[in-house]
Amino acid sequence: MNSASNPAPRGSVVVLYATGFGALNPAIADGTIVSSRPLPQLALPVHVTIAGQNADVLYAGPTPELVAGTIQVNVRIPTGIAAGNAPLVATVGTASSPDGCTISVQ
Repeated sequence: MNSASNPAPRGSVVVLYATGFGALNPAIADGTIVSSRPLPQLALPVHVTIAGQNADVLYAGPTPELVAGTIQVNVRIPTGIAAGNAPLVATVGTASSPDGCTISVQ
């Protein structure tokens, strides 16, 4: 679990969990356990910034073996950011996460 006492190293991959990322293709009913392979794709693109720098999004989609509607985003933390609590913004299509989201970086 990421925290000030357990920061993620720069360049490492972290997993973010979220909801509200919109439609999947093919659609899955909310509340269904995601177990199909291949996994459905998000209908809208996902972009993440950490401390204002673009973070590589390695995967963004349904979380296998969890309830549909739970989205997993695997992101590589940029190597050029300062240590400490860094603002994190996830954008799906044109909608962004609220202000105040942070990640602790080593």
